[in-house]
Amino acid sequence: GYPLYVKSSTDTATIRLSDDDTNAFFNAKDGYLSMGEDTGLSANNLNIEMAAGAGMKVGIGTDSPQNESSGVVLHIHEGGGTHAAHINLSGGSGASGNQTGKLTFSDPGDPDDGVAFISSNIEGGGANPGGNLNFFTSTDGGGSANTVSQKMFISGSGEVGIGTTAPANLLNLSGSHVSGKGLLYLQGTDHSWMFLDTPTGTGDKGIGFKENDTEQWAIKIEGDDNTFNVTEAGTTRLQLIGTKISGSSTSTGSFGAVTI
Repeated sequence: GYPLYVKSSTDTATIRLSDDDTNAFFNAKDGYLSMGEDTGLSANNLNIEMAAGAGMKVGIGTDSPQNESSGVVLHIHEGGGTHAAHINLSGGSGASGNQTGKLTFSDPGDPDDGVAFISSNIEGGGANPGGNLNFFTSTDGGGSANTVSQKMFISGSGEVGIGTTAPANLLNLSGSHVSGKGLLYLQGTDHSWMFLDTPTGTGDKGIGFKENDTEQWAIKIEGDDNTFNVTEAGTTRLQLIGTKISGSSTSTGSFGAVTI
């Protein structure tokens, strides 16, 4: 038997708990289980739809959880008309480097087998710490245990690392190249362009080539002089100034200006 069994002769069975300030209800009606401050289905309740053929859908802040895309089981709604609905994940010790929240995606045939997850770690600690985001994925294990590893990192100050958790600038890519495509491959559906833009004419624009973090070559426009430079280890080897080209050779030195 059951310690407590409630059965209604109508379509609703209700348990009510009350004190001087609050009424709490547990309701079963029309394939829904509702828990909250109102009797029956209400946007103020946690509503769980369990009707035959509908699958299980949970509504928080809504009495009609929607399945707008295949497989949605949780619908969170903020009905005040002022704020966005959000989920707050807060845990861990709060110390710098400690994980405070995590979303895990797992194999439906083996829920303990996570295939990807997103987590956030505290940066700095203290009363008002920062936080970063970490993205982990895994390749197909082919029947063996797969290995989940970090693929992308966003620091608290906004630096993005792909293949590295210590980006040295705004975007840092690290990893093995793909034959014929390199490390970064840009492909347009009609044209492919890449622009280097600065907010003022005094900013430098260019592309550098390094080996073991030492600059070998650079192609750049420095400041507002509209001079296009090709340099080797900091030494100018070719310049385009207006309609004239000048340059130097490592064997013979400067060969003067050439009019084009």
